[in-house]
Amino acid sequence: MKKALLLETSSALGGLALVKYKMPLGAAENLTFREWRRENSHSEVVTPYTRQALEKAQWKISDIDCFAVGVGPGSFTGIRVALNMIRTFAYSADKPVFCFNSLRALALSTSHQDLPILALTNA
Repeated sequence: MKKALLLETSSALGGLALVKYKMPLGAAENLTFREWRRENSHSEVVTPYTRQALEKAQWKISDIDCFAVGVGPGSFTGIRVALNMIRTFAYSADKPVFCFNSLRALALSTSHQDLPILALTNA
């Protein structure tokens, strides 16, 4: 199974996940997930939370096959925090980065997949 680190900080609610997945993309196993709320910057918490998650999963950055980051819409500063961290990890490990739409991820997280969903944030 492949390993991925996902990071989302485009709104006041931040999230980090370490997952294992099979290719072609199918079932995924969520090894660790962390959510937090920051009204200002995520920069103070994202590094220690990432370190804690990696330690819990017993992973090193070099073990990760790809990285994913939420690119909004949302806070420009919040998006930069996650994007800079993910780009640094990916560059040092020579691994790919994938971006995802934060509102689409929010919509897909609901259990009502058979109904129309409108994901909104406060502008």
